[in-house]
Amino acid sequence: IAERYYTTEWGKQVYLRYHLTPSRDKDDAITGVQGIVEDSTERMLVENALKDSEAEYRSLFKNMHSGLAYHKILVDDQNRPRDYVFLDVNEAYENLTGLKNVIGKRATEVFPESSNLELDLISIYGKVALTGEEITFDAYFESFGMWFSISAYSPERRYFVTVFEDITERKWAEESLHKLNEDLEERVEARTLELQRTNQFLQESLETLERTQKRLVESEKMAALGGLVAGVAHEINTPLGIGVTAASHLVERTQAIARLYQEEQMKRSDLEKYLEIARESTAMILANLRRAAENIQSFKQIAVDQTYDTIRSFKFKQCIDNVLLSLYPKLKRTQHTVTVQCPEDLEVESYPGAFSQILTNFVMNSLIHGFEHCPQGHIELQVQEENGVLRLRYRDDGKGMGDKERSHIFEPFYTTKRGQGGTGLGLHIVYNLVTQRLNGHIACESTPGAGTTFTIEVPITQGGTA
Repeated sequence: IAERYYTTEWGKQVYLRYHLTPSRDKDDAITGVQGIVEDSTERMLVENALKDSEAEYRSLFKNMHSGLAYHKILVDDQNRPRDYVFLDVNEAYENLTGLKNVIGKRATEVFPESSNLELDLISIYGKVALTGEEITFDAYFESFGMWFSISAYSPERRYFVTVFEDITERKWAEESLHKLNEDLEERVEARTLELQRTNQFLQESLETLERTQKRLVESEKMAALGGLVAGVAHEINTPLGIGVTAASHLVERTQAIARLYQEEQMKRSDLEKYLEIARESTAMILANLRRAAENIQSFKQIAVDQTYDTIRSFKFKQCIDNVLLSLYPKLKRTQHTVTVQCPEDLEVESYPGAFSQILTNFVMNSLIHGFEHCPQGHIELQVQEENGVLRLRYRDDGKGMGDKERSHIFEPFYTTKRGQGGTGLGLHIVYNLVTQRLNGHIACESTPGAGTTFTIEVPITQGGTA
């Protein structure tokens, strides 16, 4: 049998296989040769391709970076996996695992601790080799101290290939990240608890501060009302004292004229003189009682407004007059004057108590601060209504203040009279009343030596009930 390449007359190269057999006669002598020629070109091409493929596979198998091992599963009489044999491994597998000379050995020989693995590799690989199912999983080999990502597949029944990838660094990184996340969660939880405690403390402090501020504001209001009571009491005492004096004088003269009448000594002139005294005394009593009644009514209205402070319709000019009347005891001791420009028929539906307190604080501020060391000053009040907005402009020509003081005047507890009875709540109360109760806004302009001006703009109708 011989084989060789042959080129045809058409230039085609073929591969021929010769089968030569000798021909013999009856004496067994060779008389000739019988030849059969077979065209084996396709078979040779296939064999060469297989050789090239096998060489390529072997090169890939040996040189690939992933660990590659070829095995055969071993089963018992009942076709259950019991072990597997290493048929081939590449260099990368040996470098990754450190295993040498394992070809032909069983897994139970190579991995003595396999029975202690969390994963039953024999069962897993047996399923792959017997069913053809592919699988990928992660496994830790304690003997290597390494994590591997293992992919297993079966090229034919009872045989399987495993591909090993070293994922130790990734696993350590994942474990470190997991531990870091746990630490972060613990720190976040601790920080959250700390923030909750801090927030609770701040909330309690804020509530305490609000309660304290409310009590101070109420104390300020009651102190102002107390001062108002004292002033009005003085104003009431004066006409009442005059009335009592006149009434006492009238009583005395009545008793005297009665004795003269009883003793029949009364003259015409005595009666005429008594009647004149009676007219003067009753006129004086009536006038002073009316004055006292007006003061009491004004004080009563202001006290009710400041105490209950409900929405009602009222004449704004009358509200201003009532406030100024209640402050008359303070003003009459000075040479300061007050001018009011307000329409007599301007009617407002709002909180009269709020306006009373605002105006009272403005006037007292002028008397205490603005006119300090100023023997004679002037206060001007201008009120007008435009498009449903009430604009109140309060101005004094006192000493004024600088930008630093002006920027703090509405802050609670800010005062330049600390230790002299000032609480620093007066203008803070005014600001809250204007912005919160009356739903408006307030502005202040002041220049040292040129006085201070407050401008308030609020809705003329609040449209609600306190």
